[in-house]
Amino acid sequence: MLFSLIPMLKHPVARGVEQNTLNLVILNRWGNTVFHAERYDNSWSAAEVPAGIYFYQFTSPISQKIYKGWVEVVR
Repeated sequence: MLFSLIPMLKHPVARGVEQNTLNLVILNRWGNTVFHAERYDNSWSAAEVPAGIYFYQFTSPISQKIYKGWVEVVR
């Protein structure tokens, strides 16, 4: 199951951000890191996590801006 976190970057707040320059951390509801990547390339498939709500944080190493949100994994 592949899905995309990158479309959120079309939001006006995130315009002008280069997709492959962002660092990504995905946390479960207890705050444990379940995935992290520098220069995220839209490769997280959520195959290794159970269904549920996960929180993501994109960080731009250039501007230090942080983009946060959540994603629901449905099986």
